[in-house]
This record gives sequence, C-alpha cells and structure tokens, in this order.
Amino acid sequence: MKYLGLEFYKLRRKKLFLMTFLFVVVEILWCIMNSNRTITRNPDMLSGFEYSYIIMNFVTLNGLFFPILISIITSRISDIEHKGDTWKLLKSSVAPLNSIYFSKFLYTIILISVSVLMQLLSIILFGCFRDMIEPFSLILLLKYTFGTILVSTAIIALHLWIATVISNQMIAITFGMVGSFIGLTSGLFYQGIRRLFIWSYYLELSPLNYAYDNASGPSVYRIDMNLLITIIIFLIGMLIYYIGRNHLLKKEL
Repeated sequence: MKYLGLEFYKLRRKKLFLMTFLFVVVEILWCIMNSNRTITRNPDMLSGFEYSYIIMNFVTLNGLFFPILISIITSRISDIEHKGDTWKLLKSSVAPLNSIYFSKFLYTIILISVSVLMQLLSIILFGCFRDMIEPFSLILLLKYTFGTILVSTAIIALHLWIATVISNQMIAITFGMVGSFIGLTSGLFYQGIRRLFIWSYYLELSPLNYAYDNASGPSVYRIDMNLLITIIIFLIGMLIYYIGRNHLLKKEL
C-alpha cells in the first residue's frame, strides 16, 4: 500500500483520473444515445430487454474503448520512469522493483474499476429516467462487472509489460490501437479465431449476446458465462503479469 500511495503521489499532476473520467463519459454518452435511439425505433423487438440491450452495447464499446484507455494509462505511468531514467535507480535501491511494478498494475486496475462503476451508474440512471419493462437484475450487472474487470485485468498485465520494457511509448499506444480494433470487430470472427486474442474476451465473458433479424432488427438474449473460459482468462492474466514483472527484473536497464 505504501508504494501504491507513492504512485498516486507521483502521478497527481498527470491528471489520469480526469483523463479517464472524460474518456469514459464519451463512451457512456455514445452508448446511452445509441441505446435510447434503438429502443425507441424497435419497441416490439426490445421491449422487455432494455437493460440487456444497453449492457450489451457497453460490452461492444468496451472492446473499442478499454484497450486504448488501458494502453494510455499504462504508457503514462511507465513513461514517468523512462523519462527520468529511474528504472535503474529503482533496481539498485532498497525499494523492491516488483513492488513498484505491482503498484502500477494495481493503480491501473483501480482506474478501470472506477470506469466500470461509472458505467453501472449510468445504466441504473438510464433505467430510472426511461420506462423499462425488463425488471432490474442485480445478478446481470454483477456478471457484467466481474467479466469486464477480469478481462481488463489480463489486458492491463499485457499492456503494462509492454509499456515498462519498451521505452518508446508510441509502440505501446499503437499496440493498444490494434487491440481496440480487434476488440471492436471480434464479434465478426469465428469463435476459434476470436479466442486467440485477449481483447476479444469482453464479448466472450459477456452474460449477453446479440441476435439480429433482417426484418425485425436487433435483439439480445442471455447466456451462461463459461466457467472454464473465466478460469483460463484469470490464469492467463496472472501468467502475463508474472512474465512481464520478471522480464523487467531481469532486463538490463
């Protein structure tokens, strides 16, 4: 906790919380306006599935927004060490480098978790201001929250690894943009191909999925979360974290 507090202190002028807030607000507004318009135009198809539809919209947009957001955050919190050339100092000092690495990992998880909580609040408020036939489901929101944070944690581990071992942060940002493209278009891939890319698991761990009819339009249906995939993505995330941390520890700085 001491090193996490130090991380917050070092980054207080980076305004990462403000940047994250504005980034997520754009996503929320986009999602709310699109959901409201679609529900209004397709009342027969989406009546009784309003909450499900807006959550599914967030699932889709998270594949676009979160890889970019995570790459920006991990890049900025790592760049402060690269520019100051403090990785060498940290490695030679009594401060354990693995604790610094973990504090950066945890700092990013906190920012993304706050982002997901903002999404949940917007979903609840949307339901309060618009007549919803579908009953409010806390279980559905909890499944969505768990899946989103779990996938984000694995992606954070990957992007933090890249941002800490490569000093050129444009590479890290570009990698995030590639992940964003894959996350957005993952629903178009065959399932076997989609599961090869970690950014596509926002859709894989979603408790909902789309159905589309050319005549009547879009609809949403609930699915059971795959426990095996959930465990696998957790293990992959932890593996990436330890590989990234050990790479930094052994790297010639």
